[in-house]
Amino acid sequence: MLITNLKIENFRNYNELNLNLNNKINIFYGNNAYIYGLTRYKEFKSLEQKLAVFGALNTPEGYTTLVSLPTGGGKSLITQTMAYQQQGLTIVIVPTVSLAIDQVRNAKNNIKHNADNEIFCYYSGIELERKNALRNAIKSETARLLFISPEALIRNTEFVSMINEANIKKY
Repeated sequence: MLITNLKIENFRNYNELNLNLNNKINIFYGNNAYIYGLTRYKEFKSLEQKLAVFGALNTPEGYTTLVSLPTGGGKSLITQTMAYQQQGLTIVIVPTVSLAIDQVRNAKNNIKHNADNEIFCYYSGIELERKNALRNAIKSETARLLFISPEALIRNTEFVSMINEANIKKY
């Protein structure tokens, strides 16, 4: 590890050693201009989160990324940064409606962008107004991030048709 190269005798005092260690740690967990500009987060939760975020952001086109982090490990930051890395719609499949609603709320709080008109969730009981806003955002290619359950993605023929149309347009 980087820290093993530090020799205590090379530092004049404890504060200098501590400052140097903190600088080394910032290399691991520290800032990233893209993520800071998008979310205002100044650091990652862990080295694992940083590796997962950069791994996902550097996934070659046409490939799939599978990320496994513990609960609270920072997976949401991955979906949020990927959605804003390029133009287009990022669809995140979540197991429950409550999780989809929670993810939308968190993403809208985290993203320092026009998130209200770009981040959505879709589920079977969605209000007509929200459903129309989502439909219009997909058609106008302004939606960036969509949280949806597997059932809603597969069983709703209108929605499947909308996504297929977006795919044909390479959106």
